[in-house]
Order: sequence, then structure tokens, then C-alpha cells
Amino acid sequence: MLPQAILHLTCLRLALLIVNLRTSYLTPTHSGSYPHHMPPVRTVKPDGSKIRRLRKQRGLTVLRLAAKIGRHPQTVTNIEGQSREASEVLISQIAQALGVDPTEIVCEDEPQPNGSAAA
Repeated sequence: MLPQAILHLTCLRLALLIVNLRTSYLTPTHSGSYPHHMPPVRTVKPDGSKIRRLRKQRGLTVLRLAAKIGRHPQTVTNIEGQSREASEVLISQIAQALGVDPTEIVCEDEPQPNGSAAA
């Protein structure tokens, strides 16, 4: 009976450790910012109408495109409806799934890193 109780306590401690590790990535530090090992995510404005047109040309449904990029269908719907920005990683995933270059599905008026407008 004793070894089973020790095993149970060990499993419980391991579960608590996992929960603590997961929440430490989601909890801001005392200064109000997220831990330093989490780089900032750069977002861009996708061209939702072009993404929708390319998706339909390729015979993909919202559900199928979402499955190909590993995201929720509502994410695809929001991007196509231009109601949200997208990370560069997400834009790359969508572009790859559609077989295009990522620059083809980003709005042309996207500001450049130095602050000047794209030509």
C-alpha cells in the first residue's frame, strides 16, 4: 500500500509542476511584461479579399484551409473579413497552404520597419 501512495504523490507533484511551468509562460512578470525569453510577435495587415479569392480558386473551404494551417476556422474567417491582423508566421503558413509568396497576401500599404510607406 505504501508504494502506491508514494506513486500517487509523485504523480500529483509532477502534475502541479507542469501546471506551474505552463502558467509561468502566460503570466506577466512583476514589471507587467512577459518573460524575456518570449520575443515580440510582429503582425501585418493581410489582404483578406485576396486570401479568400486564392482559397476559392484552389477549391479550399475555410475548414480545409484552417486544417492545413493548424488553426481554428474562425481565424481564417476573421483574416478574410479583414477584422484582424495576423502574425508573420500565420501569413507564411497561409501563403504556403495557398502556394503563393507571403508578400502576395499582405496589404500593399503595409508600413516598412523604418516607418516609410511601401512603394
